[in-house]
Amino acid sequence: MKLYKIYSIAIGLLLAFSILCVGFENEDILDINDLEISPSNPESVVIVEPDDGITSVNALTKAINENGDATYILRRDGVYYMEGKNVFKHNVVIKAENGSGKMPIIQYGQCYYKHSNY
Repeated sequence: MKLYKIYSIAIGLLLAFSILCVGFENEDILDINDLEISPSNPESVVIVEPDDGITSVNALTKAINENGDATYILRRDGVYYMEGKNVFKHNVVIKAENGSGKMPIIQYGQCYYKHSNY
């Protein structure tokens, strides 16, 4: 019984000592705001208007292919449709415009065309 009390006290002291040594410091957690990502052409900023999905698709893809290295600003509440395989050979940064509203959506998908013989 005496040995049980000694072990209990020893384990309690060991746990207390380990907590004191470790402490309760905040960990450094990497946040997206900690990253500084800039394109090779930092003065080039392109505002891309959203697609409507009917008469306009691939606005973001077309803008990147036309302008190359740049920062691309997408409109809030906008949807940007991307069809097919997109391989960009440019350094791009994509951001949402400042302000309120929902973040822009980049929607990947495939477009199927129905061919009709008239």
